[in-house]
Formats: sequence, C-alpha cells, structure tokens
Amino acid sequence: MSSRVPSSAGTPSDKPFHSTDFGYEYRPFTSVPPVPAVGSPFGEPQTQVGSGFALSTDISLAQQQANESDGVLARPIAVRIATFALLTAGVLSLVLAGMGVAFVWELRDTTDRLLHLDPSGTVSLLAAGYADGAETVLTMVIVGVGALVAIGYMLVARSVWKGSNWPRNLSPFLLVLSLPAVLLGIVGPAIVAAGFASTVATWTPSARAFCSRRRGR
Repeated sequence: MSSRVPSSAGTPSDKPFHSTDFGYEYRPFTSVPPVPAVGSPFGEPQTQVGSGFALSTDISLAQQQANESDGVLARPIAVRIATFALLTAGVLSLVLAGMGVAFVWELRDTTDRLLHLDPSGTVSLLAAGYADGAETVLTMVIVGVGALVAIGYMLVARSVWKGSNWPRNLSPFLLVLSLPAVLLGIVGPAIVAAGFASTVATWTPSARAFCSRRRGR
C-alpha cells in the first residue's frame, strides 16, 4: 500500500509557457502555496508556551485571588511563626508551673526532715500544721498562675491567627512583663525567647498587611 503525499501545487495557469531571455519556460502554475509551519497540522502558526515559572506564578496568583473572593485569606509565614511561638510559650508556662510544684514538694520534704531533728517532737508538732498550709497555698498559687498565663498565651495566639491588631500593639508591654521569667531556670528564658519571636513576627510588614486586609473585609 502506497501512502499519498499531499500535493504542493498551486493554482493552474492559463499560460503555462513564459518567455525569458533564454527562450520559453514551462510554468504550469501561477503561484505556489506557502509551506505550513513545522509541527502544525492545519498550516497555522504555532504559539510558544511561556516558561513554567511564569505559568505556575499565574496559577498561584489566580488561586490566591479565588481564595480571597471566597472569604479565605492566606496567612503569611510571619503570622504562623507568631502563633506557633505563643502556643509554645503557653505550653512552657505549664511546664514551669509543674517544676514549681515539684520544688514546693521537695521543700516540704526538706522541712519535714529538719523538724524531725528535735528528739522531743515538740517542734514537729507545732510546725506541722503551718507547713501543710503553706504547701497547699503555694501549690494552688503556682498552678493557678501557670494556668492563667498559659490561657493568656493561647488567647493571644488565637487573636494573632485571626488577624487582630491588639496583640501587636500590646506585645512590647507583654514582653517587658515576662522578662523576670529569665531568672526561672532554663524554661523561663525559653518563654521570654518565644515571646520575643512572636513580637518581632507580628510587627513584620506581611503580618501587618494581613491584619489590614482582615480589618478591611
């Protein structure tokens, strides 16, 4: 079976012979059709596709615009960092409270050993009630303060995640109030560092722009 090759002939001419300086030349066709573009099945010019980076950028921009039109705003990395840092500070506050309770229990054991040094037992009898009361009060205070601080950090983290402005405005003052925690072992400086990271993140241009967009909706 032979394959047919499409003819490239043009329009037939009424006068196939044309005079030249050297005689007559046989030209059966007046014109020759243009050669189709390579790779184009219908003779139309092919369009060049843009680069992959530009195409992906256009898709990302279109997706972001679609999300914003649907009521979903993409949170920048600064907002995510601030939220994660505040949640970390809240968890570390609970850890610090637990360490404080353990210290109170250890102090009570030391006090009991000192009270039992009296062979008559009079000191132990008189001071046992005060020691028990002090232990209970200190434990409740430490647990209560740790829980309140942890809840405060989580509420601020929630507000930062939602794009509120007041956490950014109060962050410098809250950071100053947390500075005494630097003296509380290893966990205290970690809490202060997390608060400092969240403060810096909330004042970045991307986080401030995100809060402005949230207020404008």
